[in-house]
Amino acid sequence: MISVVQAQCIVAVARLGSFRKAAAELFMAQPAVSANVFKVERTMRIELFERTSSGAILTAHGSAMLPYFEALLASHDSVMVKSAQIKSGEEPTLRIASHRMGQFIVLPPALQILRTELGVPILVDVIHAEVMRAKDLVRTGQVELGLGAQIPGSASPEPQLHEVVTTTAPIVVYCRDDHPFAAKGELTPQEVACETIILTRSPAGDRLFHIEFGEAPEISRVVVDDAQIALHMVSDGVGVALLMAGLGAMAAAQLTQVRLTGGLQLSSTLIKRAGEPLSNAAEVLWRLLAPGTPPA
Repeated sequence: MISVVQAQCIVAVARLGSFRKAAAELFMAQPAVSANVFKVERTMRIELFERTSSGAILTAHGSAMLPYFEALLASHDSVMVKSAQIKSGEEPTLRIASHRMGQFIVLPPALQILRTELGVPILVDVIHAEVMRAKDLVRTGQVELGLGAQIPGSASPEPQLHEVVTTTAPIVVYCRDDHPFAAKGELTPQEVACETIILTRSPAGDRLFHIEFGEAPEISRVVVDDAQIALHMVSDGVGVALLMAGLGAMAAAQLTQVRLTGGLQLSSTLIKRAGEPLSNAAEVLWRLLAPGTPPA
């Protein structure tokens, strides 16, 4: 079994190219560093470094194994940080990027359960972000999880991100109760095209408009940052909104939802960085939002 000290010695020698410099950095005697590296080489029956008069160079075996030694140290650091948090009583923090719909509809039920599941206090920092910015925040590691939206079958996968569908609902037309559309059971795109159409600013919103109306330069439309603004504009009489069903609670006034012919649907999605492990809190929330879909 490789010890943390042995891994520290190997990583330091590889980075500095010298047993002497590694010993100075680690505040160890040079023979002790050499002995730790040699013990690993003897245990693994491979040579990690080529010793030269000017220093030490990783062998092919050493280069292949270095990421594993680095991962061991990273894991150790994570354990030490977690231990320090527990000793100090510091709350773990979970950062999430979410559009307004996610903040109103998707997150609240899961967050109510999260504290019970974790068994410890937690700070959940929800950053408001429309879909593309949420993806950027996840991609750059500024948040662990993001909430997105897509039209099923229309999204192109991104290698850096792992995105799964959490819920799917039909696209409906939101209008005021006193609007003529409110008395109809279903609307065609041709009928809706006579009104000012309010959409959210996202690839899903753009795709939705083009699927239903094509290029249609003669149709008036208003593009806003999120669904809540769109619903408020409907309440104010600006026009009608094309959004996912079930968002009425976000509106400033009572609105009517009318089905749109064609059965187009919109999916809420959960996003993380591909291939990276989640914190305990993020993994629990992932399980709550996307049960049966393990985070890749």
